[in-house]
Amino acid sequence: MEWFIKLVIICFLGILAIVDYKKKQISNIALLIGLVIVIVNYVVFQPITLISLIGGIIVGFVLLGISYITRQKIGIGDGLLIILLGANIGFEGIVFLLLYALTLSAICSAILLITKKVNRHYTIAFIPFIFIGYIGVLING
Repeated sequence: MEWFIKLVIICFLGILAIVDYKKKQISNIALLIGLVIVIVNYVVFQPITLISLIGGIIVGFVLLGISYITRQKIGIGDGLLIILLGANIGFEGIVFLLLYALTLSAICSAILLITKKVNRHYTIAFIPFIFIGYIGVLING
């Protein structure tokens, strides 16, 4: 049954990725839905230890801090989503997810800059990369 929650999260992230790509924002209602999914998953299945859960949440708060320091070069919604996912997949999982997502977004940004499709002030949607990173964690985890 734990596979069902993972499938729900994949669908949830897929929808968020499309919305983020088109609008470059994430709704608070979507984050609340994600929070409910994560709480239900933890209460029913307890997929990770409490220490790993706390570590995953801390990674998200670090990202929120970076968002604040950089005047939202990284969006608050991205940080809140990382908190939710960190609570779901734990410290190690969220670190790998971010590694995948940041690497892919850097490659994509470099390609866009090199081909002169965008300038350096252009912002890219990050949730599609989080979505791919989550799938990568599931495949390798």
